[in-house]
Amino acid sequence: MTDLLEKPILAQEIKTTYDNIELKTIHVFAGTFNVSGQDATESLSPWLHCDYDIDVYAIGFQELGLTMESYIGSDIERELKWTDAIMQALGENKAKNYWKIMSKKLVGILLIVLVKKEHAPYIKDIRTDYAGIGIMGVMGNKGGVAIRFRFYDSYLCFMDCHLAADPNGLERRNQDYMDLCQRMTFPINTENYSTLYGWVGDYIPPYAKNAVAGIGGMVGITGMMTPNENIVGAGQVMPIFDNDHLIWMGDLNYRIEKIPELEVKSMLENNEMEILLNYDQLNRERRILKQAFAGFEEGPITFPPTYKYDPGTNIWDTR
Repeated sequence: MTDLLEKPILAQEIKTTYDNIELKTIHVFAGTFNVSGQDATESLSPWLHCDYDIDVYAIGFQELGLTMESYIGSDIERELKWTDAIMQALGENKAKNYWKIMSKKLVGILLIVLVKKEHAPYIKDIRTDYAGIGIMGVMGNKGGVAIRFRFYDSYLCFMDCHLAADPNGLERRNQDYMDLCQRMTFPINTENYSTLYGWVGDYIPPYAKNAVAGIGGMVGITGMMTPNENIVGAGQVMPIFDNDHLIWMGDLNYRIEKIPELEVKSMLENNEMEILLNYDQLNRERRILKQAFAGFEEGPITFPPTYKYDPGTNIWDTR
């Protein structure tokens, strides 16, 4: 089952040095699972099991629902089912020690963050955002959701996304990443601000005129977008990269290229993972060409490609 659950998880750490500070080490479990519209029919405990004492769980899902109802309704039932599956996997004795600080959902994309209750007094400034980048560049069949919060004196941000799936859609995936970098922001001054309606009424506070709708050179964009002082809903915001730690996960849909499928399977049987990684689109775009996810770090990949298997098995797609 583990093979079905592992997907790329990327992290960026912004390092700052201060004098006279106390450093704490915490353990974070970040996992992502494209469930292909299925319910949790088996325990998630093999996936969530960890030898460390976890302080923060961040669990991302994609394709939670594939029906039309998923696009036009909240489909809260599926969210509750997968939340219950996570808590059951932790076990009753362990689950009671965690607090779900927030969840965020966009169509079939769901992000859930659990934190140990002992840290509750030190969690502040919880913010969320989402952006649809699918059909016509706005629909939520593809997109991302994010949760940002202050943990003691550090800001943590978790991003869960689903990028374009076309086997020939490399440029589209890169563009999806850039769009999410630009559009995902978090309000930092919430006086007269509603998370549902934006700034209440027609009044725009003075600080709202300083809204920034992009993050410029940090992601390779030439120049900053000019703030529009007349847009109701503009507010003082933080871009997604303005955190101490940003962990980006999801079904990124980058592929192994230039090698026929049968040859890929043969190489996997012969444990030639290192060779295959040289043909991984994400590795090339991130490390060499720096067209997407530049500056992020990815842990060692010790598992075979996760796309795609016959449903409910560890058998490669036989269709």
